[in-house]
Amino acid sequence: MCGNVLDLAGKKANPRGTFKPPVEDSHLWVYANIDASTNPDVRCDAGNVPLLDDSFNCVLMTELLEHVPDPEKVLLEANRVLKPEGTCLLSVPFLIGVHPDPNDYQRFTEDKLERLLFDAGFRMIECEPMGGWWAVISDMVRLLLHNHRDKLGPISRSMFYLVVRGTQALQSLDELSRPTWPIVTTGWAVVAKKV
Repeated sequence: MCGNVLDLAGKKANPRGTFKPPVEDSHLWVYANIDASTNPDVRCDAGNVPLLDDSFNCVLMTELLEHVPDPEKVLLEANRVLKPEGTCLLSVPFLIGVHPDPNDYQRFTEDKLERLLFDAGFRMIECEPMGGWWAVISDMVRLLLHNHRDKLGPISRSMFYLVVRGTQALQSLDELSRPTWPIVTTGWAVVAKKV
């Protein structure tokens, strides 16, 4: 990601995961988020970004579209702020538990993502599944145990820890099931270009 990057719904403070922006390769990295606790550079709704047209080389949207009531509007905004031939990088979950942040509205198939992007003025370059059968099973077991951990006694909590570690190990088997990923996947990673 080089040039000017808009991290739409990115979290400068309290981020999830271990992603670190490659700021040395970018001229400008702008965080836009509605949540003030994330310390955004621009506090705004993803469907109404107060930034100039054609001002970014890349828009990054990780795990955002499932949380907005109008993903079409968000994609149109991303297109508006991108320079011609700019890149949109996005990821969305598919087979995963409900996870409000603050709401959780929908899930997307590859066909739906392609249609949404086309309608917003993008062409989809790549759409890759992010995890297969074992990752889905692992996520569901962890979710089940996590949601019931307060009801478990001390021995059960220890078992919870071991089961979670075991399900994470199962994810290493995902490469064996890669041909079935478009059918069963944890989500999608997408690269699209503004047309």
